Amino acid sequence: MPVARGHMAGFERLETENGFREAVMKTIDGILVVDDEGRVHIANPAAELLLGLPADQLRARPFGLPLAATDNIAELDLVRRDQPPVVIEMHVGQISWAARDAFVVTLRDVTARKTVERELRASEERYALAAHGANDGLWDWDLVENLLHTSPRWREIVGLDPADINEEPSVWLGRVHPDDLSQLQQDIDRHLGGKT
Repeated sequence: MPVARGHMAGFERLETENGFREAVMKTIDGILVVDDEGRVHIANPAAELLLGLPADQLRARPFGLPLAATDNIAELDLVRRDQPPVVIEMHVGQISWAARDAFVVTLRDVTARKTVERELRASEERYALAAHGANDGLWDWDLVENLLHTSPRWREIVGLDPADINEEPSVWLGRVHPDDLSQLQQDIDRHLGGKT
């Protein structure tokens, strides 16, 4: 039996929307589809978990987060009822939904990453304070970037003027006495090779 073209186009759109909905429901990031009036049409299980509300409650209220962040990533500290607070990374993109302008909002829990970043910053601050307080000459060779970082006291001890500061390790190795350089280079190579 022949099918009218108009009905086929509607079926294809329905099939696409169903495929979209199924993909959204299975993704590990929180996904919301919000219309231009702030009403939530879809909330996947990951969004329910992140926001601490079931989908029916999310759909029953206007979306209260900034949609003006379209095509930008915003970080939000979110306090949830009866659950620990989380840091959420939110991305908003414009889409067409049911022949209207709408937004797809992606939510990702970045609490663990933010906690590690805060702890690292605190550790770096403690190290900087300890290094400054000890008044020792310190140097640090970043083997990944191949840069040498030196403390002001180290530069003072070896007689470097601030204008002489160069982060290239070759500059530091160039200050080693020629009689010692060969052995030092062998020691460095053995260490970098995992032998010491």
